Amino acid sequence: MKEIPQHYPLEILPSPFYKKRFSVEKLLRKYDALMVVRLVMGIKDDYMLRTEAGNEILSDKVFSNVANLSLNLAGGKFDTSVNGHLRFLPKNDYGKNIWNGGSVNIKEFKSRDSYEEYNPCFGLCFYACDIHKKTFPFFKFFETKKARDEYQKSVLASTAKWDGSNDARIVGAFESKKNNVSVYARLELNHAPTNGNYWHVTLDTYRPSETDYVHSDGKRQSADKRMFKALKQDLIQKCFFEKEVDYNISQCYYMRFPYWLLCKCYF
Repeated sequence: MKEIPQHYPLEILPSPFYKKRFSVEKLLRKYDALMVVRLVMGIKDDYMLRTEAGNEILSDKVFSNVANLSLNLAGGKFDTSVNGHLRFLPKNDYGKNIWNGGSVNIKEFKSRDSYEEYNPCFGLCFYACDIHKKTFPFFKFFETKKARDEYQKSVLASTAKWDGSNDARIVGAFESKKNNVSVYARLELNHAPTNGNYWHVTLDTYRPSETDYVHSDGKRQSADKRMFKALKQDLIQKCFFEKEVDYNISQCYYMRFPYWLLCKCYF
């Protein structure tokens, strides 16, 4: 068992030599088993439910707010095991702020008051290819057929440039004559490095009729509750518990050229 760090892991902090944003697309082309992991506080048994058939399933309570769902990239310098870096979270605003690409003040992470250490906790893992640029269905209700038809037009317009799979382009099943139809929201993994963690990514959710994702602190529409409830169920079907990472991401994907080449022998 790995020794549990007794201080905030400074090795996960951003460096001026790092790219301000790395490309999930490029990583997936190289690493088809690319994984991301979600920190969940507590123990697994607290989140397990038993069905009437006697099967154990994971409760959607593992997710609180799934808008801009925070995850960590597995395979970088971030150790996604609970005995590694997963249990540490910056507590001060400086550590939570989005990294601007420059140097980070290490002193902000040396005080015990600047971070939280969650114990116990566990990791929920996802293969990036299962959730990146995918769609999931949820029901949206309309008062009239006219309102539904207008919504269909706006969906088609907003997704004209959507570059997911061909199936993902079918973002609304508007052939039904009923007022309620099954529509498809869209998902995308985005690199969102913070001052306290370069390996932080978010799973962002896009409404079918919009090109901007739903911010965690933004105004919600009436359909959003149904959308995020459906997303929780979709994610539960795709997640698994902590797994050993069997790849190591090359420095060229996160270090700015030519620094990664010049410094290669020192890493």
